[in-house]
Amino acid sequence: MLSEDHRQLQISSGAYYRQKGQVRQKAESIIYSIVLLQALDLLPKGSLNNIEQMSESVRVILESDISEESDIVSLLDEIVRRVVM
Repeated sequence: MLSEDHRQLQISSGAYYRQKGQVRQKAESIIYSIVLLQALDLLPKGSLNNIEQMSESVRVILESDISEESDIVSLLDEIVRRVVM
């Protein structure tokens, strides 16, 4: 399935795998940052659980019939603001 995604996007295999590698590196950086922020008490305790719950909520939202991308983006912005505070 993943190997067929680049064909659906009409990009070359090289570009697809380069992008995939960049996404993996960014994800690693984000996880590293979250761990450090929690270790320095800059993220509230339990925020990882909140992030997991938010991810599940976003998955449900993306599977629903929301017609406006701006609705999804504004909802994500609000969720992120709540976690950071």
